[in-house]
Amino acid sequence: MVSKKQSELKQIFGKRIKLFRERKELNQPEFAKLMGYRSKGTVSQIEGGTIGMKDEKVARAAKILGVSPIILKLQADLPEDRLMLLADVIKLFEVPDAENIDAIEILVKNALAKI
Repeated sequence: MVSKKQSELKQIFGKRIKLFRERKELNQPEFAKLMGYRSKGTVSQIEGGTIGMKDEKVARAAKILGVSPIILKLQADLPEDRLMLLADVIKLFEVPDAENIDAIEILVKNALAKI
């Protein structure tokens, strides 16, 4: 039996998959094919919060969608603008270099101001 908390987390996860899939302008059949699923039905179930994904599939989805797996698995239901800000911050930290140090500082300050 699935607990209420587990069900809520699947819903949050599914909403994130859909959000980032749509931002990449992928439809469900295209995303399903990239993920190695036989049909869009699996994607529909994931986005609807009916089923989840194993960690290997989360990593694959994150790569396809251009986000960190951390963002997909984050257990907080954040407003879209904060989620996108956090995704940008995490992306900068994954490969910091001299060019984005200033951007990291600005994003961190903005994120902290909104918390």
